[in-house]
Amino acid sequence: MRTVLLIIITAFSYLFSVSAQENIVSEIKSDLEENFMIGNYHEGQKYIIAIPPNGREGSWGESTVRLSISSKTDANLNINILGSNIKKSVKAGETIYLDENSGLSSTTSECREYNTKSNKSITIEADMPVSVYVLNAKSNASDSYKAIPVEFWGNEYRHCSYYDNGVSSFYQYSNGFLIIGSEKGTNVTVKLQGRSSTSDGHLKNDASKTIGDIITFKLNEGEVYQIAGNGETKGSYDLTGTQITSTKPVGVISYHEGALIPALVLGGIGKHLSEMLPPVNTLGTHYASLSMVRNGSKKGDMFRMLATEDNTNVTLKWYDFDTKELLGSKSLVIAKAGDFEEYSSVMSVSDDDKSITGISVFEATKPIQLMQYSYTRYWDDSGYDSFMWLVPPTNQYTTHAIVQAPDLDGASENHLHLLIKTDPEDKSLTGLKSVKLDGQYLDQTYPTLLSNKVPGTSIYWAQISIATGSHDIQGDGSVEFGAYVQSKTSFNNYGSASIMAYKPENRADTMAPKISIIKDIPYPKKWKVRIEENRKLPGEIEDFYYEDTKVWFKSLTLLDTNQGFNTVNFKEPYTEFEWKFEGHDDYIVNLDVEDTTKYAEANFYVADYVGNIAIGKIQYYPNTMSLVTPQSVNFGKLPIKETKTNKFTFKNSSEVDYMVKNIYLSGGSIFNIIDSPDLDILKKDSTLEIEVVYAPISISNNDKATLTIVTDNLTHTWDLTGSAFSNEEILVFEGDNILDFGKVTVDDTKNKNATITNNGQTNIDIESVYMKNGSIYSTPTTHDGTSLSTGNSTNIEITYAPTVKSDMDRDTLVVKTSNAQYVYPVKGIADPKISVMEIDSDFITVSPNPIQSEANITINLQKASDIRVNIFANDGQHINKLFDGLCNQGEKNIKLDANGLASGVYTLVIELNNNKYTTQVVIAK
Repeated sequence: MRTVLLIIITAFSYLFSVSAQENIVSEIKSDLEENFMIGNYHEGQKYIIAIPPNGREGSWGESTVRLSISSKTDANLNINILGSNIKKSVKAGETIYLDENSGLSSTTSECREYNTKSNKSITIEADMPVSVYVLNAKSNASDSYKAIPVEFWGNEYRHCSYYDNGVSSFYQYSNGFLIIGSEKGTNVTVKLQGRSSTSDGHLKNDASKTIGDIITFKLNEGEVYQIAGNGETKGSYDLTGTQITSTKPVGVISYHEGALIPALVLGGIGKHLSEMLPPVNTLGTHYASLSMVRNGSKKGDMFRMLATEDNTNVTLKWYDFDTKELLGSKSLVIAKAGDFEEYSSVMSVSDDDKSITGISVFEATKPIQLMQYSYTRYWDDSGYDSFMWLVPPTNQYTTHAIVQAPDLDGASENHLHLLIKTDPEDKSLTGLKSVKLDGQYLDQTYPTLLSNKVPGTSIYWAQISIATGSHDIQGDGSVEFGAYVQSKTSFNNYGSASIMAYKPENRADTMAPKISIIKDIPYPKKWKVRIEENRKLPGEIEDFYYEDTKVWFKSLTLLDTNQGFNTVNFKEPYTEFEWKFEGHDDYIVNLDVEDTTKYAEANFYVADYVGNIAIGKIQYYPNTMSLVTPQSVNFGKLPIKETKTNKFTFKNSSEVDYMVKNIYLSGGSIFNIIDSPDLDILKKDSTLEIEVVYAPISISNNDKATLTIVTDNLTHTWDLTGSAFSNEEILVFEGDNILDFGKVTVDDTKNKNATITNNGQTNIDIESVYMKNGSIYSTPTTHDGTSLSTGNSTNIEITYAPTVKSDMDRDTLVVKTSNAQYVYPVKGIADPKISVMEIDSDFITVSPNPIQSEANITINLQKASDIRVNIFANDGQHINKLFDGLCNQGEKNIKLDANGLASGVYTLVIELNNNKYTTQVVIAK
C-alpha cells in the first residue's frame, strides 16, 4: 500500500467545518439523503467478471462472448482480460464492446474448472461510473447478465437456477454458480442446499459432496471458485437455495449450462441461463413484474420465490394487461431460509396449462429473491426459449439509469420491460409525465403509459421495443425505475435485469464517512480531501465486523448554487484511488483552485455504501496585501551620488492570517532593502514594514526595480521607479521622433529642428553642436558658446541632403557642454531621383477633359509595369490615390470620380519605371 504523507491544516490556514450555516446544511443534507437514490447504486467504477459455462464443453456452432460497456459521462477504462491489459474509453451515452477482437472467446474465457479455483476473470476499472453487461451466446443457446460493480458486492448470497438437465450420457447440463474474490485472503463458506429426489445427485467432479454438506475455501482478488451439479439427473437435482457467506465481499453468478423449462418437457436439449446475484441484504419484500413478450403465446412465465429467512409468507397476484382483471392469486409459506417455491411447480406441463401471465405482484413478510423464467418454445411455441432474469424489488428502483440491449448479429427483437414507481400523493402524475427515454417524453411516445397502472400499487408499466445498444431513462427525481430487457435473434434469446440498485437494507452502518482536509503546503492552491470508512464497532475483534462499510463510488461531489451552496472557482475534483477491502476504504480526492487571485469556495458531500452523508467545506482566501504608505512607489528625481530611503508599510487586507515566506528586490542594483524584516505569520489587518534605499550613480530617466513579497498562496510585486540627474547640468531632448526625416529624394534637402531643454539645477554653456559623421546630415546654425539657463530650451536645425539612394541613413547629433556630452540618433531614407516629364497624349489620355462628374484615364503600356496614379490640387495638396499596382501590357483604364471635388485645375501624377509623368485636368461643374 502506498504511504501518503498527511499534513494537517494549520491554525492559520483555511477553514473546514460541517457548516457555519447549520440550518442550510441540515436542509441540504436531508434532501441529499432523501434523494440519494439518484446516485443509483447501479453503476460503478470497478468490475470483476467471470463467464459461466454455456452448454457442454466443445459445443458446436458459432459462439460469442461479448461485454458491453456504457456510461452517462465520458470514461477511461483500464481492462485486464485473463492477464492481458488494454485501455479503452467510452463516450457519454455510447456503448463499446469487448469480444473476440479483445481476446474474449468461450474457449479461453468460460470457467469449466468445476468445484475448484481458477484465475479466469476479467477486471474493468474506470475513472467514472459505467455499466457493464455480459453476453454468452452460442448457436441455439444464450443468455446475458448485468454485472454488479465490486463496490456493491456483499458477504451473503443465495444461489438460484434450475434443475440439472441430464438429457443423455452425451448431453449432461448442470446448474451451478461462480464465486469471485474481491480481496486477498477472503474466507468463503458454502452451505449446499436445494432439492434432490434421487440418490444420483451430487457435485460434478466430487461425488462425496451433495445437499447438506459444507465447503470452505479461501479466495484472493480475481480468483473464481465454481460449484455445479453433476448434470446426470433430469428434473430432480437443484442447488437453488445454497448459501454463500464470506469474510470479505465476493461476487456470485448463478447459471445453468442448458436448462429445459419445464424440466420434463419433450423436445430440445437445453438453453443457457445466467444472472449475477445481488447480496441478500439488498433484497426486498415487494415486487412487480410483467410477463415476457412471447409472440402471441398466453401461457406466461415461471417464477421462483427464494426465502432468505425462516417462516416467510408470500402472496402473489396476477392481472390481465388490458382489463386489469385478476387472473389468479396464491398464498404460501416458505418454512426455511434457502427454501424456494415456484409457480408453476410442475415438471411437465400439458398444452392446456398456463403459468403467470400479464402483470404480477408479489408481497412477502420477509425479504425474498425473485427470479423470472422463460419457458422453452417446445411448450408454448412462442419462438422464445429458456432464459432467466432477476426481478428487482421495488425498494431497489433508481431515479436514473442506462439500460442496454446486447448487440448480437441477427437480433430481431429487443423489449424493454419498464416499471415506474410514482409518488402516491402525485394525483396529477407530474412525475410520471416527466419520464424520458433517450430524451423523449415517454407518455408521448407510449400513450398508454398514464393508464398502465399495476393494480393495488402506485407503479406504472410499459413494454417498449428498443434498438440494440444503450438507452437512457430518467425523470424529475420523484419517480423511480425497475427494468429488465429480453432480446431475440433467429435462434437465440436472452434476458437480464437492467435497472436495479444494490443498496443494503439491513446494514448497521450509521456513521458517515470521515473527512480530513489536508492543505498541500508546497502548492498553496491545492487541497487533498482524505475520505475514510474504517471504524470498528466497540469491542469487535480485528477483521470481524466494521460498522462502517465502503465509501460511495462517486467519491466526492461538489454542491452547486441550486442546492443552496456556493461552490466557486474550484476545478473539478480528481481522485487518487486507494482501494482497500480489508475492512475499510481510504482514498484521497484532490481539489485545486482555478484562479488563485480570487476567492474560492468548495462545498461538497461524500456518501457511503448505505447512504450516510458527510458534508465538507473548503474556503480559499487569496493573500491580499495592500500598500498603505507611502501611496507611491516612485522615488522621484534624485541627484546622482545622493540617496533616498522610503519606508513602505504593507497591510494584510485578506480574511485570514498567512505566512510571509520571502522578501527580495530584483532588476535594479541601485535599489536595496535595509534590514529586511523576519519572515513570520502576518495576522489579518496587521502590517509589515520594509525600508528600501535608492542610490543612483549615473544620470537616468528610468531607474526600475521590483519588490517581491511571497506569501502562502500568492506572489505580490511592486515596481519601484526613480530618475537621476546631475546637480551641474542635464539636457533633455524633446519631441516624438523629431529627428526621423522619413523619405527624401536624392539631391533634395530637408530640414528639421531638435528642441533641447536644460532640466538641471544650474545654467550651462553649450560648447559645440555637430553631427557625428557629418556627411549627409549637417547643422548649419552655430551654437558654440550658447548659454542655456535652467528650464530654458533652444532649437537646433539639422539638414538632411542625400546624394545617393539609401534604405537607411543613420547619424548622431552631438551636443557637448563643459561637463558632459549628449547624443541623439538621427535617421532618414534616400529615395532615387525620379525625372518628371509631360505626358505624351499617345501614351496617356484623359476623357472627357474638362470633367463634370467622372472621367476615364487610359494608359498604354509597352510591357507589364508597376504604376501609381495620384491627383493633386493646384496648390500641391494631395487629394487622392487613384491606382497603385501591377498592370499587364496594353491599355489600362482608371476611373476618376470628380463628384466630391470642387471646380478648378488639378494635376495628375503618374509614376512609371522610375519616371514621373504629369498632366492637368479641369473640373467644371
